[in-house]
Amino acid sequence: MSDAANFLIEGRGDVIDVLRQLLVASANAGVRELRCVDANFVDWPLDDSSVLDALVRWARPPGRMLCFIAQDFDALARKHPRFTAWRRDWAHRFEALQPIDLAGAELPTLLWAGMQGVELLDRERWRARWLRDPAELRARKEEFEAIAQRCEPAWPSTTLGL
Repeated sequence: MSDAANFLIEGRGDVIDVLRQLLVASANAGVRELRCVDANFVDWPLDDSSVLDALVRWARPPGRMLCFIAQDFDALARKHPRFTAWRRDWAHRFEALQPIDLAGAELPTLLWAGMQGVELLDRERWRARWLRDPAELRARKEEFEAIAQRCEPAWPSTTLGL
């Protein structure tokens, strides 16, 4: 692992800024898939107007998919109502999964966006790393896929009632 390819980010504000930057940059770069894992996503900048605007731009072209894996989508919906509305409008571009056999504390915090990513290493001290090394990115994508295989669909975009 190269220090130039993967550098540390320290502090809650800086980690959130890097998540925001990567989400916005992914829309501008035309990244086709975004994969995100977190226990509940409450600390992510998902209601930020720049992120929501970028997600609208990102979702317009065909073939885009945003996949979230979380243990608690109710907390996400309460904390990020504007993102919840975006998700309803773009349900055909959004997949929500919930682990069957993992607790929220066992889930990594990870944003994988093609040739870049962010991985939270220490939630208590808010230490993360910005991933740019291709081998590390492949490993994080494989980790995401392994978790996704042990998940079931969650957080439907609409609730059917009688």
